[in-house]
Amino acid sequence: MTTCLVLIAPLTQAGLNPARDFAPRLVALIFGWGSAAFPDAHGGFFWVYIVSPILGAITAGILYTHILENMMDKPQGREKVK
Repeated sequence: MTTCLVLIAPLTQAGLNPARDFAPRLVALIFGWGSAAFPDAHGGFFWVYIVSPILGAITAGILYTHILENMMDKPQGREKVK
């Protein structure tokens, strides 16, 4: 974890957990800190740390429901004949 902070902190201000990082940024923006709250002009923080995990979770749920559940319902191998 320390290595992640050392390498990524200068780029993202160590915003690895959006649950702990987004609210203070939002408050700083409301109280006039401007670009210090969200230094990336292209919204990289928002896309990488908030939207991407949500889209990944939705995609994983859809793939699991439509592909893996169907594969798990099929019987494996032959059935024993009496």
